Amino acid sequence: MLKVFKTYEIDDALWQKITEGFNEAFDKNISNETLKKGYCTANVLGYGYHAVDIDDKTGEVRGFHTYSPAFYTHGIKAVIGGSTYVRKKYRKDAFIFFDLDWALREAVATDGYQLELGVPNHNSKEYSNKVLNTKNIGNLHYYILPRNLSRNLNKNGFKYFDGVIRFLADLYCGIHLLISGLINHKEKEVKYSLEYSDAFLNARFHGSSYKKYEEGHYSAYYTIVDENGAKVAYLMDFREKSQRTKKAMVKATWHISRHDNPDAILFVGMIKMRQHLLLQLPYKMEPKHLPLIYYILNENEKDKFEGIDNPDNWDFSLINFDVR
Repeated sequence: MLKVFKTYEIDDALWQKITEGFNEAFDKNISNETLKKGYCTANVLGYGYHAVDIDDKTGEVRGFHTYSPAFYTHGIKAVIGGSTYVRKKYRKDAFIFFDLDWALREAVATDGYQLELGVPNHNSKEYSNKVLNTKNIGNLHYYILPRNLSRNLNKNGFKYFDGVIRFLADLYCGIHLLISGLINHKEKEVKYSLEYSDAFLNARFHGSSYKKYEEGHYSAYYTIVDENGAKVAYLMDFREKSQRTKKAMVKATWHISRHDNPDAILFVGMIKMRQHLLLQLPYKMEPKHLPLIYYILNENEKDKFEGIDNPDNWDFSLINFDVR
């Protein structure tokens, strides 16, 4: 039995079964509320769409898939897929995920959504392209300011150089802080970008895991994560007033370095401005590849999405979808 719900339509008993399946599939130990609030409701509407496949005989949840609404400029109503799993003992049925996705597509298209977005893992990308007819836009990139090489590379032999690297990283950031006062590049506008508002920010960063930096016209959001023993700061967003600028990036990075002392600062996504503070990781060194894909939900609206498969037309990063 496959049913589609909005978040508030799922009762506690079913949420418990959904969470048990999620924890089993991803080897996690999270609560119902964490699963709900961590992704499903982090949007301006406060709810998501969920497809649930329930075994008719046992009542177990066989598979689960979520779409979270996202609103883009030029009146584009999109959904982003995530929190997806099929429980191990049911994975021989190759059509469970197919049925989950198509059920959600039909439901959100009926509610006026026009575009499906996703960032699948390497294995899911091929399945998504071939079976679900998704198309590729491009990859999200990793931009890094390393501060402790021994922990970033997990090699104790480098710990003798950590103090020097930290000093050079902070000096490098300080130089950029001075330069940005004279030359402050601004992010160029692109066709496909999020509608940025206070309501969006309050919904997106409502959890305690996010930190906010604010100073005058400058603001940023970031989160600190333990990555295999390395303390990594993920810069989620940075703004000067309502626009991304190099100075906003530098001031946020400087603040994080001085107040949180991370082993590395990372931005994951697409940067649409000139900057040399955060260094782009080579493709071969990326922890995992993050392809951005899309599917147009209404064939009659294809003309509205001219240039959608060109990554130069996109502004997409962890603020859109946290796929760390």
